[in-house]
Amino acid sequence: LQEVGSPAALDKVAAELTGYLPLVASSNDPSGIACAYLVKRATATVTTAFPIEDPIHDRPPYRLNVRVGSLQFAVLNIHMRSLNNADDPAIALKRRQQAESINRIARGIQAENVPYLIVGDFNSVTFDELIGVMSQGLNLTSVSPLLKNGDEYSYVFNGLTQTLDHVLLSPAMRALITRAAYTRSNADWPESLRADLNFGVRVSDHEASMTWFRADPVPFSAF
Repeated sequence: LQEVGSPAALDKVAAELTGYLPLVASSNDPSGIACAYLVKRATATVTTAFPIEDPIHDRPPYRLNVRVGSLQFAVLNIHMRSLNNADDPAIALKRRQQAESINRIARGIQAENVPYLIVGDFNSVTFDELIGVMSQGLNLTSVSPLLKNGDEYSYVFNGLTQTLDHVLLSPAMRALITRAAYTRSNADWPESLRADLNFGVRVSDHEASMTWFRADPVPFSAF
C-alpha cells in the first residue's frame, strides 16, 4: 500500500478485512504518509519486514521477506518523490539520488540470491530515465509494457494516460508471473465522484497494480 497515514488507520482496514497482518513503515514525510503491506495470514508467512532508512527518502523503502508455500521472496515497496516541480534542479537531483539509492538496495537483495520485486508509486513513467537508474545492472522486467490493448496506464492527468505505478521483477520472479493488470476503479472515473459516498470509485487518482505468481512457471497472460 501507499500513503498510509498511520498504523492505526491500517489496523482498522485489516480488522474489516479480517485475516490480514498490517505492516507500516516509518515516515519522514511532513504529512506522515508511509509505505505499508497487508499480508494474508492464511497463505503467507512474514520472515522479516523493515524500512530501509536513508535521509534521501521521505517515505523509506519498505522491504518485506515472505514465504508462500515453498516460494521465498522479497518485496521492496517504494514511493518516489512526486513530479511536482520536477524541473527544479534541486528536486531533479533528489529524485535521481532516490533512484540511485533504490538501485543500491536492489543490488543488495540480488546479492542474497533471492527472488524479488520492486513495487509502488515510482512517480516516473515507463521509459523514464530514473527507472533506468533504478534498474541499472539488474536485468529487471517492468510489468506494465507486458499489458495489452492500451491497458498499461495507472494514472490520468488532464486527459492523458500515464504509468506511474510499476512492478519490476527480478529474473527469478519474472519466470513465475502468471497474470497482471491495473484495477479500473479510480483514474477512469471523474474527479467529481471522489467525495461521493454513494460510489466506491475515485478514492484515488492512481490505479492499483496487480500481479499474480505461482511457484511452478506457467505462461503469462494479461487481461
